[in-house]
Amino acid sequence: MTVSVVFLLAVCSVSIVRCSLDLDLDMDVVKTESEWQFIDGDIDTFTANATAPAPVPPATSSGKTITLVNGDFEMINSTAVNDTTLVSMSGTDIPNWSPGGAGVQILVSNTYKMAVDSPSSKYCIHLNNPGASVNGTQGSIATMLAVNAVAGKTYTVHYDVARMPDGPLNLWPALRVSNIQGIEVNDWAIKQPVFNMTDSKTQITWTKQSFVYTGKGASTIIMFESMSEKYGALIDNVETLSGKHELAAAPPSKMSALSQRLAPFVTLVALTYFHSIV
Repeated sequence: MTVSVVFLLAVCSVSIVRCSLDLDLDMDVVKTESEWQFIDGDIDTFTANATAPAPVPPATSSGKTITLVNGDFEMINSTAVNDTTLVSMSGTDIPNWSPGGAGVQILVSNTYKMAVDSPSSKYCIHLNNPGASVNGTQGSIATMLAVNAVAGKTYTVHYDVARMPDGPLNLWPALRVSNIQGIEVNDWAIKQPVFNMTDSKTQITWTKQSFVYTGKGASTIIMFESMSEKYGALIDNVETLSGKHELAAAPPSKMSALSQRLAPFVTLVALTYFHSIV
């Protein structure tokens, strides 16, 4: 058994070196709970140290803002006062937004930390329905803009995003942001939130991301869809702007990325050591 422990420690040492060398390289895919998903680096991120909570990024954007009713989800009609409220495709609890797929959850600031640290920020959306038993748990939410996109003109969507803290640490959620003009999906992108392993319901790492699309002169729908099982991404404070205002890409901190990759190895070594002394 001693030989096994030494061998596992050697493997972990090699893995640590490899992780540290790979941290600055772009990855194409990431393994979630049961599937491979694409990573997108178009994020504006912040990280917290071991003792201080992660700061909340300012919810400001440059450019001419286009009116989007209920982009912050604070006009919700739900009577939710506990942890979550499920909204199905037939629900009308989120004005100017249409839920789809398996449905979405409304999270409440009484239990979950919102992107904006303000008493007026009470709700955000979880893009999954963890309790769905058939046809998957992925949900979506979409809104139609009041003004048609001008053909050939560039537009930008800004939004706050986070990882649902109730999910397992080995699940790195992904969402698809798309622009539907007329009856066709015009532009889309796969996005992923950054998170810290110490995140909890009361300390959630929120980041601001952007999505750029080009107008086609038709009615415009902005849609957010979960691409993760059971626990997906949280979104809040959606706004649309005229012009290209893409946020600078920034990778997660090295310590955060390293800790996420080493978690399975640490667990394996701990279990092996435990069995060796029992």
